[in-house]
Amino acid sequence: MFSVDEGMTEMRDAVSCKRILLVLDDVDSRDQLDALLEMKDLLYPGSKVIVTTRNKRLLRPFDVHKLYEFEALNRDESVELLSWHAFGQDCPIKGFEVCSEQVAIHCGGLPLALEVLGATLAGRNIDIWRSTIQKLETIPNHQILKKLAISYESLEDDHDKNLFLHLACFFIGKDRDLIIAILNRCNFYTVIGIENLVDRNFVKISESNRLIMHQMIRDMGRDIVRQESPMEPGKRSRLWRSKDSYNVLIQNLATQTIQGIILDMDMLKENDIIRSSFSPIDFKKHKTKNFLNYPNPQRGQWHLSDAKEVTNELVLETVVFEKMQKLRLLQFDHIELQGSFDVFPKRLRWLRWSELQLECMPIDFPLESLVVIELQRSRLMKIWHGVKFLKYLKIFDLSHSYELLRTPDFSGLPNLEKLILRYCTSLIELHETIGCLESLVLLNLKNCKNLQRLPDSICMLKCLVTLNISGCSSLEYVPMDLDKVDSLRELYADEIAVHQMVSTAEEVQPWYGFLRSWMCKGTICPKVSHISLPNSLVTLSLAKCNLSDYTFPVAFNSLSLLQNLDLSQNKICSLPKGISYLTRLQKLEVEGCEKLKSLIGLPNIEHLNVTNCSLLEKISYQSKSSSLKNLLVSNCVELVEIDGSFKLEPLRNTEAEMLSKLGLWNLAPMNNVMINLTSNILSYYRIHGKGWTPTRKTKKVVLQGLYQPGIFSTFLTGERVPSWFSSKFTKESSASFKVPTCNSRIEGLSFCIVYKRSTIGLSPSILRPPLLTPPPRISPLAIRKAQGRPLRYRPVENKPYESTFDCPCITVNNSTQSLIWSYQPLFYGVPGGREGMMWLSHWKLENQLSSDDVIEVTVTAGDGITVMEFGIKIVHVEETKVLGKPDCEDASAERDIVNPFWDVNLVHASSKDTFSVRLPPTYRSLRAAHEPFMEKALKRNMSDYN
Repeated sequence: MFSVDEGMTEMRDAVSCKRILLVLDDVDSRDQLDALLEMKDLLYPGSKVIVTTRNKRLLRPFDVHKLYEFEALNRDESVELLSWHAFGQDCPIKGFEVCSEQVAIHCGGLPLALEVLGATLAGRNIDIWRSTIQKLETIPNHQILKKLAISYESLEDDHDKNLFLHLACFFIGKDRDLIIAILNRCNFYTVIGIENLVDRNFVKISESNRLIMHQMIRDMGRDIVRQESPMEPGKRSRLWRSKDSYNVLIQNLATQTIQGIILDMDMLKENDIIRSSFSPIDFKKHKTKNFLNYPNPQRGQWHLSDAKEVTNELVLETVVFEKMQKLRLLQFDHIELQGSFDVFPKRLRWLRWSELQLECMPIDFPLESLVVIELQRSRLMKIWHGVKFLKYLKIFDLSHSYELLRTPDFSGLPNLEKLILRYCTSLIELHETIGCLESLVLLNLKNCKNLQRLPDSICMLKCLVTLNISGCSSLEYVPMDLDKVDSLRELYADEIAVHQMVSTAEEVQPWYGFLRSWMCKGTICPKVSHISLPNSLVTLSLAKCNLSDYTFPVAFNSLSLLQNLDLSQNKICSLPKGISYLTRLQKLEVEGCEKLKSLIGLPNIEHLNVTNCSLLEKISYQSKSSSLKNLLVSNCVELVEIDGSFKLEPLRNTEAEMLSKLGLWNLAPMNNVMINLTSNILSYYRIHGKGWTPTRKTKKVVLQGLYQPGIFSTFLTGERVPSWFSSKFTKESSASFKVPTCNSRIEGLSFCIVYKRSTIGLSPSILRPPLLTPPPRISPLAIRKAQGRPLRYRPVENKPYESTFDCPCITVNNSTQSLIWSYQPLFYGVPGGREGMMWLSHWKLENQLSSDDVIEVTVTAGDGITVMEFGIKIVHVEETKVLGKPDCEDASAERDIVNPFWDVNLVHASSKDTFSVRLPPTYRSLRAAHEPFMEKALKRNMSDYN
């Protein structure tokens, strides 16, 4: 090729004549993509293009069919990748297991780091591994940083580079709003800057609005700062390590280049750096002593533990900050400053001074430029004298200042947005000028147990969005007009206990009566009329308020905007009136409502928590098409029905037509038979994407019928598969057959599995997917035949066998229609001693099963059991007719009322599906969404070329 045009011509010819898989790796310019898009129409039909890039912004939505963001490796995958590079095998060699785990944790699932460190440590002895791990805590691996620094250099300008360095050194884990407030006043364009860094995968913003950064990316940023002056920390722009900050301050080596500094004495407790630096008297017990005046010999040798007997406080002279006139960010813990603040930096934007031991802020402390003041766990009794004019202050946090009695005059804080006073347990008064805070969005008074009143001026807060008065147990006065604060979106009022109310009946307004009705400890409060809350509320929390069905004063029908409601640990027995009208409700918490028996007519919510509702029996919804995504049902031992998911009822109440599909004709002899039934309900919830908490309770009950969408099951004692089942298998764990041609319509499949307790202890190392998840992608061909014995799972080493029991799992593969189902019931029978247990199950398949379909059925043994034999029968519609049955239309109507979800097919799937979910969309797990898209795409696309 002699020119770009000639090269482009050859490429066009190449891509237009056949299907191709084109991979463009590490695209960093829009021009590169534009050149590709110009050729898009020339690509042969069926061709696929994969683009990888560090900059998500290059990929415009209309250019991309699907977008996949690579996830970090989990711990097991990290150890395996590290082992391949360090040991040439998939696991660590003996003696290196712990060190391998530590290295994997340090790499944070980043393949590049694992490969580099694995190759670096290959062939090294254990001492080298340990030394390397210690070094990595301070100095990251140079080869890794060099490769990562390519991304840093690709940032658009110095603005984004400096913003990234600030974030890496000081703001990981911090709230995004706090970061923006501080750095906007440091001459950063923080919103667009963070967005640029998110697009390039330098940072992420969590669901809780906090900044997240990968550990290796953080180390890269901090090392860039360290390289500004490797041997002299005082000449660096940022000091984030308490060890470096300590050395700079104690030796008075600070320079004007320092923009931010962190010094936490707690961080130094476990280090040796201060063990021989100064004597215990240098700590703040004798306030007149200043350790900077002591010569080194006088700072003799002593152990840090000796300091605990004195205090953790370190005393510094303010003069050591005199040179730091560019200082913007200052974080102190267990530090006391002495001397005049006239020489202190005047351009501070963020002051975080925890464990402040003063009773009042120094009168000459320069507060004027501060945007955020955080004085958590201070000993302040009074914040400052008189009025302070702090026009830039937006966030003021005094959490856990247990000795604070009163707040200051707020009239000089016109731009304050967040006032946080939680756990100020001695606070008795909010200053009346709080009404001057026209910009206040958040007021957090949680657990201010001695606060007696809210000032009337609080009703003047027209921007107030969140009010938290939970745990304010001494509250005696609440403004009558608080319900008219139309801006209020979130109200948290848990554990309100009002012991003294002096108002007359005429004076009791809605809010007043509301609070008066709450939680008189140990008693049930008298019934009060329904009251009105601000109709602007989106979140309302009334947990632990001693509310009952008789004393529930909230008129929910007026809260049309409410989305989140918490009624946990109250004495309600049923759903409070009016909740059914909350059409926008998304999340309902009733955890620990031990008297709650039913939740009937729930609105179309997405999140429901009924954990520890020990008497709860039934959950139902207004709509059949519920959008429930997350359901927590742990320790609901009486729960027998969740609308659209399952229903458990005595077998004697089951229709004869249904029983006939299992070959059951006469239940009279079994009316008094009892079996041990175990609940296998698993609570599904989202914590960083996934999580499982099992609930398994066994109790003796009469024979039960279990309805699940498209499936009916029951459990009986028995030793043999009944002769009604046309096919019987005793030595195999799977069976294949071809559906015979028949003139009658197929209704479904019926199964009978006979199992007993296993005499061989098995490790409970595999937790099979429960009802609330889709079946796994499995091929019956990959399931080992157990020859009548339970499948062998990996034994647990050095652990005593724990008696466990798990129900079998049925997998059906319709290879003709490319459909796979996998099913394990929510409830199952537990055989006693040597007796057998018979699991009868009917699946409604209809159009998913046709004549000449090739079917393979696999029964997988659960932990602690042996499958003795199983039977299969194809059920036709004619076989379900029962003599003496009432009119079909009436019977159908009755069935729709009793079990409305039974008429749903097992699946609704097309022939293109590789597997089908047996459940309604309501309970589909997000697990499938987390499967690597690239892996699935490559498998699917490459199959076209075979």
